[in-house]
Amino acid sequence: MFKQIDITYKKWYCVILGFTCYLTVGAFLMSVFGVNDAFHIVEPLLSDTSLTVWVMAPIYVASHGIIFAVIECARRRIAQKNPTSSG
Repeated sequence: MFKQIDITYKKWYCVILGFTCYLTVGAFLMSVFGVNDAFHIVEPLLSDTSLTVWVMAPIYVASHGIIFAVIECARRRIAQKNPTSSG
């Protein structure tokens, strides 16, 4: 019923596209509706800290990159240990 989640480098663009959409909607809310803390783009995530989206986005992208790399390395090792016959 549910398709298996397939995490690959081919889908890396989705992380960047998602962040771009996040910023676009946030900018729309700030400019049209005057919501100053829309998606915490300008306002900090936690009060009295500097954790805004501009600090968290590189952390988010880096963590996804590390997860992608680990999964790809694991897949390659599994594929090397268990070669399949294509006959």
